[in-house]
Amino acid sequence: SLIETKIIKTSNYDTLDNQRENLRVTTMSQNNKHRKGVNGNSTTGVRNLSWDSSRELYITQFQIEGKNKIYGQFNKNEFEEAVKFTEALRIKLYKEFA
Repeated sequence: SLIETKIIKTSNYDTLDNQRENLRVTTMSQNNKHRKGVNGNSTTGVRNLSWDSSRELYITQFQIEGKNKIYGQFNKNEFEEAVKFTEALRIKLYKEFA
């Protein structure tokens, strides 16, 4: 098995706030989950939610243990439901790194 290097990162996104209570030991994969904003090429403006124009579906997808998995598909008129589902699932899967 691969050994992941531990790093120390801030937990509140403020890289200048290095108070002890704001720092935590994490792995790179955990740290990659803990970020603000969406990818620059996002079609929905929501992390882990994309628009599949060929099927006209919103797709909820997460990478778990290096593999992408689809967790939900929503019709084009179900955007708000897709957002709520995706955000709740991100918290469930990524916990404190969501």
